Amino acid sequence: MTTATSAPVAEAAIIAGLVNCGDPTVIGRYVLDNRLDLECFTIPAFRAAFDAAINLAADNQPVDIPILSQRLDAGALATVDSACREHVSAANFSVYAKLLKDAKA
Repeated sequence: MTTATSAPVAEAAIIAGLVNCGDPTVIGRYVLDNRLDLECFTIPAFRAAFDAAINLAADNQPVDIPILSQRLDAGALATVDSACREHVSAANFSVYAKLLKDAKA
């Protein structure tokens, strides 16, 4: 369920950007540069995926769907996989990050 302060498309695009990138160094830079944190996410599947992705990146581990399959339940994994298919590039990552933070504010 989403709330009035959520931005589901932005959440999906951010998670897809992180997962499709997969590189822990780049993921860390995206998260820090855009000042993202767990509180930016309202959709449980994306919240869990963000948590898993930043923890993997902090351990210098790659992030991808097979790796996330070990950390997410089937429903969350399907949601993340769908987002990754819809948003294949991180080209607009900063735009979506701003939308996400604006929704949080």
